[in-house]
Amino acid sequence: MEDSPFARAARGEETLVEDMEIRPDGKNIRLQVRSMPVFDAGGNVVYVIIVFQDITDRAQAEQILADYNRTLETQVVDRTLELAKINARLQLEIEERKQAEKVIRQERDFNLKIIENSPIFFVAIDSEGKILLANECMLEAVGYTAAEVIGKDYLATFVPEGDRAGLHSIFERVTGSEQTVNEHRILTKCGDTLLVEWYGTPVLDENGNFDFLFGFGIDIGDRKKAQVALQKSEALFHKLAITVPGELYIFVQHPDGSVKMEYISPLCREIQELEPEEIQNNSALLYDQMHPDDRPRHFEAIVKSAANLEPFVHQWRIVTASGKLKWLQAHSRPELRENGDIVWHGIILDISDRKQAEQQLKEAALAAEAGNKTKSIFLANMSHELRTPLNAILGFAQLMEPSTNLTFSEKENIKIIRRSGEHLLQLIERVLALSKIEAGRMTLYPKCFDLYRLLSDVQNMFQIPALNKKIKLIIDCSSDVPQYIETDDIKLREVLINLLDNAVKFTQNGSVSVTVGANKERKISSVKQESINSSENFQKIFIWFEIVDTGVGIAPEELDSIFELFVQSSSGKTLQKGMGLGLSISREFIKLMGGEITAESEVGRGTIFKFDIPVVTAIPPVEVNNFSETSTILKQEILDSSEIFTLNSKPQVSPEWTSKLLQAVREADFDLIATTIEDIRSENELFAKVLMNHLDNFDYQEILDLIAQIER
Repeated sequence: MEDSPFARAARGEETLVEDMEIRPDGKNIRLQVRSMPVFDAGGNVVYVIIVFQDITDRAQAEQILADYNRTLETQVVDRTLELAKINARLQLEIEERKQAEKVIRQERDFNLKIIENSPIFFVAIDSEGKILLANECMLEAVGYTAAEVIGKDYLATFVPEGDRAGLHSIFERVTGSEQTVNEHRILTKCGDTLLVEWYGTPVLDENGNFDFLFGFGIDIGDRKKAQVALQKSEALFHKLAITVPGELYIFVQHPDGSVKMEYISPLCREIQELEPEEIQNNSALLYDQMHPDDRPRHFEAIVKSAANLEPFVHQWRIVTASGKLKWLQAHSRPELRENGDIVWHGIILDISDRKQAEQQLKEAALAAEAGNKTKSIFLANMSHELRTPLNAILGFAQLMEPSTNLTFSEKENIKIIRRSGEHLLQLIERVLALSKIEAGRMTLYPKCFDLYRLLSDVQNMFQIPALNKKIKLIIDCSSDVPQYIETDDIKLREVLINLLDNAVKFTQNGSVSVTVGANKERKISSVKQESINSSENFQKIFIWFEIVDTGVGIAPEELDSIFELFVQSSSGKTLQKGMGLGLSISREFIKLMGGEITAESEVGRGTIFKFDIPVVTAIPPVEVNNFSETSTILKQEILDSSEIFTLNSKPQVSPEWTSKLLQAVREADFDLIATTIEDIRSENELFAKVLMNHLDNFDYQEILDLIAQIER
């Protein structure tokens, strides 16, 4: 097969073979086989043209002629006697020649038919550059008919004027019997151009002189566009590879378990301190750099990604040739090829700076936590140190205020002392609350309470300040709001007091209103679990509050910052009221209860604060009107309540404790009062709880009244 016409033509040889035979139905047929290779621009064989011709008769004639020649050589003497036979043979030879000519004509027609119907361009040009032949494929492409181009100058008809000079040298080489391959544009009838790759072969006459140029061409316009697009794509990929803040890579795992880095972008010179070619030729270099402690997890991550074809996201450390320790992170997605290869296309990032920043942030967080802890301890100690003398001041003020020996002016001064002390105590409590919030130690204490009573207490608290400023204070509670609910009433009370205090403070005329409603249909999806602690028998709902005032308002650019610590609106700064703590603490309390707060305002027209909290409907708590000497157990609902209990019966308490308690109250010694109450707890727990409740609210007069009832 290596010497077959096809194989030789495939190797670039033009062959003519006449010794092939086929035997259809037992009949021998001699064939002439002509094979011609067709080359591309690179000199490679594109395809092979093979023509088969039946030469059985001619071969037989040649055999007869050969026999005849041999006969003439051996029978010269008898030549005259066989003239008739010779004449017959001559006639036969003439007939055979005619047959051969017919075969040649058929061969020519066959070749012309191939040319005419070929899907590539064919053209024949004589030595003067005139067109002898152009096939239908070429004529259709350029828009001419055969009559319009046959006999015309090829260069003038088809070649743009600027390209003609360069083609003369090509024609000179062709006429010198040199086969050529070139690319040049040809003009169409409508003025467009086609880019064609031409293969030119000279055809010589019987004397070996140039007869005409036979060429065939391929329209490579689409191929060129594809090449340009590919070049642009490769340029874009290269630009991307050197621009992205990481190294792009293609990693392959073969079915036999072997691996190869098919591609890695040039940034590896900076990250791994290795050349791309080094890594592509020896992928093991990457694993040699890997920190020994990280190799097992890295292999596990690759195996898992390959097994499930899931994204590969992994971090590991390397040690470069220069001794640098770096953190790397890979992001890639695996794909399965048809041959069974698993290929990861992805990016490797140097995250060393991020890791260092995370470590610094962690250290800073630990330092901040330690600082917060120190600050909280300091605030707790300072608040204790401040509250002790402040309690003494408030205690003496409460004791002195009812005295009949004081003048009106002295009583007013004592009231100023008491109010100032209470204000200072409120500031201390807010600072303590702030420290707890910052330390993350603020917790909820949900309990069942009367919401209507809480709203009434808040209204009573601000009724007089509102009347003094001649503004209306309205609290409107919808009928669908349950009276008894379960949430942290202390924090809810604090929020309402803060918001109402601001509303009354910054409203000079008009009104301040609080609207309360319930929404049973809203889903509680973002509420913290600890904010709702109830039995499944009770209904979970949202209670919403809307506090509206007609005050000075807040500028739009200040709305986003009013909930920040120590931030006051320009109105607050003008009035020089507040420290910028109330709204921040209120927001944190509302968040802790599972709600959100928003603000709307317009300068000169007023402000609207809205918030809602999740609550649980509750049953009315059991009221306790009195307790006897044996009443040492109190219902949990009452223990959790912040209400002040009254006593209609005398509890059994040792006179020693009441005397000691009376002395401590008169001295306004907060610590001694608290210690004495704890001592009383051993004899009467319920009485101690009531006393402690009064102490927490600085109701020293109530404590004195209780002692007086016991001593009667």
